[in-house]
Amino acid sequence: GGLTMNGASKVYPVAELARTDGELRDRFAGQDLRIRFDAENRTGRVFDAGGTELPSTIGYWFAWLAFHSDSEVYAAP
Repeated sequence: GGLTMNGASKVYPVAELARTDGELRDRFAGQDLRIRFDAENRTGRVFDAGGTELPSTIGYWFAWLAFHSDSEVYAAP
């Protein structure tokens, strides 16, 4: 899935999210985020520090990069 905030973009590839336990914390565009990944349905949801769900797009990460070529790409630790 992909996310755009404060003029910056980041993509979270399913292959990388699958390497997590289903929930991760990340910092992007000056905000602390929580990403919940549903491995069974291969979907993800993004929340801000206050628990509000943020708009994001689910799709192929390489397609996202075609439109947002300057995106950061998340890599699981």
